[in-house]
Amino acid sequence: MTTTFDATPLRTAPAGLPTLPTGTYELPISAPSTAQQGCLVNSAQADAWSCNIPMTSYTITLTGIPGASDVDDNEVDFSLGNNTFPGWYAYGSQPPLLPTTQVLNLVTDSQDPSRGPAWFFELPYDKLVILPENAFTSSSSKRDIEYRDSDHSQPPLSRDDVAQTNDKPWFCYWNGTLLEAFIYVSNNHSNMKLFTNNQRRSI
Repeated sequence: MTTTFDATPLRTAPAGLPTLPTGTYELPISAPSTAQQGCLVNSAQADAWSCNIPMTSYTITLTGIPGASDVDDNEVDFSLGNNTFPGWYAYGSQPPLLPTTQVLNLVTDSQDPSRGPAWFFELPYDKLVILPENAFTSSSSKRDIEYRDSDHSQPPLSRDDVAQTNDKPWFCYWNGTLLEAFIYVSNNHSNMKLFTNNQRRSI
């Protein structure tokens, strides 16, 4: 396993570590529990980094890898679930998609070691944030975006949350954003975490 930003690889599986349950699961995408924008050199780009993902869900398939070692014998596939976007663009950060199945490695989360061992993968992707045309000029638009980013209840999308005909939205690309995922098999609550560079998202 290559060097990681937030994970320390384990050489062997700890004694008594529960087996990672395999199968297919539906994972709702919630608002981030913590969002940081301090690494942005230009503070005017804060809205363009938006951590808000329009309400949707992932279908996650976990599979064992026969013959692999006990620290890398599982893999995961992510795809968007049934609650997806039917031919329209929702404002906000677009959910990252995995181009290929990812091998999970057993690690310790260096920023949250108290949660115990975790199955982990990381990969770069091109983060895309879609914003309304007036996002960088209208104070009311900025307040709306900040409110949705901090609202963990993720209310259903309204007409104002979706690009309409004749709208001129901004498409903000952050190439090479690092996606990291941790699955904590020793935790019974909020036992998966996704985050991208300066954003931690517990789901």
